[in-house]
Amino acid sequence: MLRPVFRKSFFAVLYGIFISNSWAIELRTVAQSSTEPKFIEVQGKITGLCIDLHRAIEKADSTLKIVGDQVMMPLKRAEKMLEMAESDIACGLLHHTTRDEKFYFSEVVVLSIADILVVRQDDPVQIKTWDDVAKLGGDGIVLGNAGRGPVEVLKKNKQLMIDDGAVTTEQNLNKLTMKRARFFFHRSPGISTEIKNAKMQDKVRVLPNAMAIHRTYMVIGKHLPKEAVTRIQNALKKIHASGELDAINDRWKDY
Repeated sequence: MLRPVFRKSFFAVLYGIFISNSWAIELRTVAQSSTEPKFIEVQGKITGLCIDLHRAIEKADSTLKIVGDQVMMPLKRAEKMLEMAESDIACGLLHHTTRDEKFYFSEVVVLSIADILVVRQDDPVQIKTWDDVAKLGGDGIVLGNAGRGPVEVLKKNKQLMIDDGAVTTEQNLNKLTMKRARFFFHRSPGISTEIKNAKMQDKVRVLPNAMAIHRTYMVIGKHLPKEAVTRIQNALKKIHASGELDAINDRWKDY
């Protein structure tokens, strides 16, 4: 038989465990393919900026546990899963009207992405705005990876000549060096490693002026309880205030 004092302590511990577990919040997510450096798959293991951010969130609030970020899905599928309440969060998405209606967005910016142009190494062209590109006419063809949201936006500008026939960055870099176009439109961070992987450091260069800067956020499903949303927001604010979010971004800025 348990002694009274011991029995009280024993049940107090059990009660504490019960309370602790009752407050635990499991957040489902997936990694997003072709979004490096947010998610990078190497030999079956997924790393990247968003993986680091997930672990930082768990550290900032021990009641939050993020699962599923070792499963890679296309971005459109990841977004659909969030809409259908099959996942709970998605890392590093842009604001736009449709998403704003469906999801909550973090108050903290998690990653800023620059739209950049790549040209051949020996091309002396200097570009500051899309008007500069449009003025080149047929000598200003811009390559873009098929299916990318920013490329679809560019295609709506009828003054620009966009070729999005290729799917991968390596394919477009090859087209660029073969003089099939003047520019390749991509993002930073991300482009430096793509160029290295294609072994084209001596063949192409990134123009110094960003064409646009986009802020991305942690996107949160509206099906989550208010308590969970608040905890996610507070964890991100804590990471930002401590400087850890900046450190994570610095770690991946040259990717």
